[in-house]
Order: sequence, then C-alpha cells, then structure tokens
Amino acid sequence: MLLFRSFELGAILRKKIIVVLVLLLIAFSIVEIWVVNRLSTYGEQISKLEETRTNYVLENQVLQNQIDEASSLEEIGKLVKSYGFAEIKNIEYLTTSDLTPKNSTL
Repeated sequence: MLLFRSFELGAILRKKIIVVLVLLLIAFSIVEIWVVNRLSTYGEQISKLEETRTNYVLENQVLQNQIDEASSLEEIGKLVKSYGFAEIKNIEYLTTSDLTPKNSTL
C-alpha cells in the first residue's frame, strides 16, 4: 500500500512539473513573440532616424560649402567693390610731430 501511494504521489508530482514546464514554455514563447514584434517596430524607427541623420549630414555639408565659398577672398573682394570701396593708392602716415600744435600759447 505504501509503495502504491508513493507511486501515485510521484505521478502527480511529475504531472505538475510537466504542466508547469508547458506553461513556462508557452509564457516564454509569448514573450519572445512580443520582443520580436517590438524590435521590428523599433527597427523601422531606427532606419527612419538614420535616413534623417544622413539627410542632415548632407545638408550640413552643402551649407558648409556655401559658407566656405562666401568667405573666400575672391567673393569678399567682389562684395567690397560692390559697396564702393577701392584700393588705397597713396598712403599717408602720421607721426607724433604731426600731432603736436605748431603755435602753442601757454
């Protein structure tokens, strides 16, 4: 009789373990499906962000080229001439003797 009870107890315990393992397997399968689904949606978002980043990098490079072109000496020279400035032909230097008054009345 004791052997029969231990056999029944072992069979019930085995069934419980199998049920728990099956439930865990189902739970892990559901979690894996959820994770794969989330990763696929994040993958789309990441690819959109990378595309946006690439567009901004290209736009930044175009703007940098425009800045370099506008700040070149040739462009600045053209701009200066369009404002009416010209090259200096006769340079006059002032010395300190030129700054002192000639007729000083103290």
